[in-house]
Amino acid sequence: MPFNENDDINDELEKYYNTSMKQYMDSLQYCMDSYCHVASTELGQLDNAYGNLDFMISNKSIRQSAYDDIFDKMRNIVYQFRSEAYHFNLLQNNKGNFAVCALKVSELNQKYFISEEENIHGYVNTLIYQNVFDEVDKSLEKFRCKIYRIKYVEPKREPTSGKMLYFGEDEK
Repeated sequence: MPFNENDDINDELEKYYNTSMKQYMDSLQYCMDSYCHVASTELGQLDNAYGNLDFMISNKSIRQSAYDDIFDKMRNIVYQFRSEAYHFNLLQNNKGNFAVCALKVSELNQKYFISEEENIHGYVNTLIYQNVFDEVDKSLEKFRCKIYRIKYVEPKREPTSGKMLYFGEDEK
């Protein structure tokens, strides 16, 4: 932060702190809203799709794999988000506790996302992947390959976000 001798340093630091806290709170609110949005997902079509597998696929092991690795995982994700969305909605109605909601967002983020670092030419890239959803994506592709009897090729993982830092360690 650039200061000069005429600035009130405490006042400038207080402004910086307030701006930073507002950004953190907005970020947490965005996460809470995202989890609430997913929590509102209707599961009827997913239930129907799995139920229709009995008519399409007679192989019990393929159906069981689809149940365990796709259907049940997705239902459990939505159910967990619904139970946490209760707290987020209370906060939105000025009846909840921000600290509790922030902790719940942090726990959900740790469960459903993973952070990986890579160092390339002095740049440290921190990439965030949606690990649970990537696993469901792999399971869907395996399921598709079994149905059509084609070779499975693992889907490429794509980061959902990231940041880059440069430490000036590269001479080029």
